[in-house]
Amino acid sequence: MDRDKVMARSRAQLTLLRVRPGAVVHVRLLPVGPAWFTTHWVGKRQVLCAGDSDVGCPACGLVPPRVVGFVLVLVTVRAEVDRQQLFLLEISPHSWAGFEMGCQFEGIQPGQIVWCELHRRSQRSPLKIEPCKVSDVALGATFEDRTLMNAVAVLYGLPLMGATEELESWKSRVAPVVSSLGSRAVQEVGA
Repeated sequence: MDRDKVMARSRAQLTLLRVRPGAVVHVRLLPVGPAWFTTHWVGKRQVLCAGDSDVGCPACGLVPPRVVGFVLVLVTVRAEVDRQQLFLLEISPHSWAGFEMGCQFEGIQPGQIVWCELHRRSQRSPLKIEPCKVSDVALGATFEDRTLMNAVAVLYGLPLMGATEELESWKSRVAPVVSSLGSRAVQEVGA
């Protein structure tokens, strides 16, 4: 891999935010996404499903699929000086539906930056995303779907989206890679 590609992947990589049971995490949820994916748990690894592509999915007949989504959140990191750090947050359809319902109840319109509290009761319980208020602080940067998709691409070991590439074109281009990664995961567990 040449230096430019390595640097692009490094810039696209985001830390996956984990919310521990009993903890409350305050975030600003950005109006990008969610990006939804069908995945499979193969062994101890989550792999993307290539079932809706022309190449097919090697895990579909072996393990049940599940839908996961990803959104971008900003977290204030306490250090010598408070700074904002961008994270990738994995969500379930159930968690997102609860967030949307909370936004309707609070009168928060889609497309706004929203202060939220994230929490879960136990490791197996769903993540709760409770909207608190619309953020009144302007961001110094803009975030787009490409930021989210490239962070997910790095997470799953996929090629990044091209600078002018459309989402559907990217999905078609990475489908063989998704299938190959699924095949490798299935072979590793001996299924």
